[in-house]
Amino acid sequence: FRLTNNTSVLNSYSEYPLITLTGNTNTAPFFSVNPSDNGSASTTPTNYGSDISFNATGGDSEGDDYYLAICKANAISAGNDGPPTCTAGDWCISTLTASGTEASCDYTTDDSGESLDWYAFVCDKHPGVSIAKCSSASQGSGTAVNNSPFVINHPPTFTSVSTSNDNQDPGSTFTISTVSSDTDTAGTQDMLTFYVCKSDGASVIGCNAGASDELCHSSGASSTNVSCSFSTSVPTEGTTTPYYAFVFDSHNLASDDNSQDSSYTINNVVPTLGSLVLNGGNDITLLMKPSTTTVKSINASVVDQNGCSTIVSSVGKIYMSNVSGGYNCTANNNNCYNASINDCVITCTNSTTASIDCSVDLEYYAVPTDNSSSNPNEPYNWMSYLQVYDGVNYSIATSSGVELLTTLALSLNNDLIDFGSGYAAGENTGTDNATTTVVNVGNSPMDTRIKGTDLDGNPSGTITVDNIKYDLVGFDYTAETNKLSTSDQTVDTLTPRATSSTEINDELFWGIGIPLGADASAYYGQNTFTVQLDASDWN
Repeated sequence: FRLTNNTSVLNSYSEYPLITLTGNTNTAPFFSVNPSDNGSASTTPTNYGSDISFNATGGDSEGDDYYLAICKANAISAGNDGPPTCTAGDWCISTLTASGTEASCDYTTDDSGESLDWYAFVCDKHPGVSIAKCSSASQGSGTAVNNSPFVINHPPTFTSVSTSNDNQDPGSTFTISTVSSDTDTAGTQDMLTFYVCKSDGASVIGCNAGASDELCHSSGASSTNVSCSFSTSVPTEGTTTPYYAFVFDSHNLASDDNSQDSSYTINNVVPTLGSLVLNGGNDITLLMKPSTTTVKSINASVVDQNGCSTIVSSVGKIYMSNVSGGYNCTANNNNCYNASINDCVITCTNSTTASIDCSVDLEYYAVPTDNSSSNPNEPYNWMSYLQVYDGVNYSIATSSGVELLTTLALSLNNDLIDFGSGYAAGENTGTDNATTTVVNVGNSPMDTRIKGTDLDGNPSGTITVDNIKYDLVGFDYTAETNKLSTSDQTVDTLTPRATSSTEINDELFWGIGIPLGADASAYYGQNTFTVQLDASDWN
């Protein structure tokens, strides 16, 4: 045979004619060891993207080399001095293998189908059209798991994750939900395993960082939209916490969409305030000037479910109930005292509960509210107020009222009444007056009661007390009519309740007459000053 180009003889060419002579005796190869897919079955599927290894051993009576072909259908064409062709497509075809030697080929799973048939052939290598032969198809004859079909396990889909009941108080239950599914049903429906972890890492056995890293999980409960729930403890701080979610199927295959992240939020809960108690529930008694009186307002049961340690600060007030603005009053030492952050001590008594102690120093002249005679403030009382801040929320409480008691007190700026010396019997001090300054050191208007004793002479003699005269203004002894007595006498001093740190005082003026016949001596006596409420001078 010789090729021509339109009858022109060719001396060289790349295509050759082939002739087959009748009487060729080539026989088809056969399986000496049946084909196997090595265990890809509904109970042991092959994960998507992994290899399925097929193997078999073929024999040939003429000793021809052969190919192992794994076809998608029961249809094949032998090759012409080369590998065969699966008519409907192949899963894989092996390399040329010597007769009697095991042949193998691999298929990397990338099909959307789940259970897929295969047909195995062994075909010998022979030149010439229709000379090479293929065996009949085999789908295996070993154990069921090695026979056709093979099964592909596809990863579950995992579209999103979210907290379906977010923004809960401490102690509440959160549910983490997904949009997820697994459509594989070979053998049984694939079910999903779901892990929610605090850090970004998990396998089918749990969170990579261990059990303490897990928020919740579910296993084998559903094939679609898996979810799980967890409860928070009390206390737990109000915060937004991220998490990471992972989905796996029944055959431990992870979703290609792992991980998905979201978060849950624990609310910052408003603290709950228990009873606020002013001065232990007792009436307030003030110390006299110059002292101040420390008064406490205590709330022993402030509860914050986010934790006692989250209570940031507290302020308060102690105030008279009728003051303008109530607990929003402007600081005034008469009727409104601020307790600043530094005046309030927060003490945690357990993980959720604090005791808050706010102290203020009341001035000696703070307004009394008891039922002292003609007290115009008797209808009112003193109260306290507490405001607690936990970083976001405020909580407010007011106490029951207590009375602030009237304090009657005076002091003297000088404790000696010196009438002078050099007076003879029958003489007096005239307009030369000694003085005593009376100071109101309480919180009410006051008058002064006075009395005295006879003066004893040294070395001898007595001057009776009625020889001493007094008045609220300077006087001439001869004209003055107010005489000191051994009994109390009320002097209407101008000493109302103080309203500021300015001292409230009044002066008493004194004079003495020396009776005829009095011994020449130094005379000493004692005057007593007593405070008395001035019911007509309240302010």
